[in-house]
Amino acid sequence: MKKFPVTVHTIVKNEDQFVWYALKSVLPFVESAIIYDTGSEDKTVACINDLIKNIKGVNITFKQRSIANPQEVSKLREEQIKQTKTPWLFLLDGDEIWSSKQLISLLQLIKEVPKETLAIVNRTRNCVGDIWHYLPEPFGKYTFMGKIGHFNIRLMRRVAYRLEGIYPNEVYTFRGEPVNNLDDNLVFSDTWYLHATHLSRTSLATDSAFGRRKKVFSNGIAMSKPELPEVLFQDKPALIPSVTARRPLSYEVESRVVDIVRAFKPNE
Repeated sequence: MKKFPVTVHTIVKNEDQFVWYALKSVLPFVESAIIYDTGSEDKTVACINDLIKNIKGVNITFKQRSIANPQEVSKLREEQIKQTKTPWLFLLDGDEIWSSKQLISLLQLIKEVPKETLAIVNRTRNCVGDIWHYLPEPFGKYTFMGKIGHFNIRLMRRVAYRLEGIYPNEVYTFRGEPVNNLDDNLVFSDTWYLHATHLSRTSLATDSAFGRRKKVFSNGIAMSKPELPEVLFQDKPALIPSVTARRPLSYEVESRVVDIVRAFKPNE
C-alpha cells in the first residue's frame, strides 16, 4: 500500500520488551522515522537494529544520543521536528502498539481534516497485568476537547512547535499555547492504541530510565485476540521476547481486592 506522508518520532531508553512491536506496528505505513535511543542498557538497540534491517521502503534515521537528565528530552523532540520533511509527524513511544485497522483509520484523517487542524486526539487502552486487559475509562485523567479519559495526541501536523516542561510531562506548544488546549485546531478520532506503560518494559532487573510509571492493580476490561494488535502474534526474531503471557493468579487476586477497596474509597 502507498505510504502515508508521515514521519514517526520515537525516543526510547530500556524498552526491549515492547519497542520492536511498537515500531513494527507503525513503520510499514509511513514514509520515514527518526528514532533516538538515549542510553539503553538492555537489548533495545539490538531490537531496533534488527527491525531496521528488515523493514523496507521507510527512510529511517536511528541515532544513539547520550543525555544526562530528563530536561534534555524536550531538546531532542525539537530536533526531530526540525529534521522532519513530511507534512505530518507521529509520536510513538516504545510501549505503544497499534493494530493496522486502528492506525489506518487514524492516518486516513490527514486527507480529510480542515487545514487549520494541528493535531488529532485519539484514545488509549492502558494495559493492566498483561496485554489482555486494560484500565476502565474512569481511570483516565487527560482532558481534550471537553472530554476526560484515556486520551492522547499522536498524529500532528508539522509546524514550528516548541516543547515546554520536563519529561514525561513535556508539552508541545504552538505560538505560545499548549496544543492540548487549542480545541479549534484539534479533531477527535475514535481510534486507540495499546499502551503498555504499566507493564514491565525492560528485561533489566533495575531500570534507570526516566519517567517510568508505576504498576497498577485493577481487574480491568478483558480483550480477545482479534481486538489486539496483530503484530503481537506475528512471527518474530529469536531476539524479541513474547509478551502474550497471561497475568499470574497472584495479580488477579490482588487486583480484585484493590478494586473492591477502590469502589468504597474512589479518591484513594
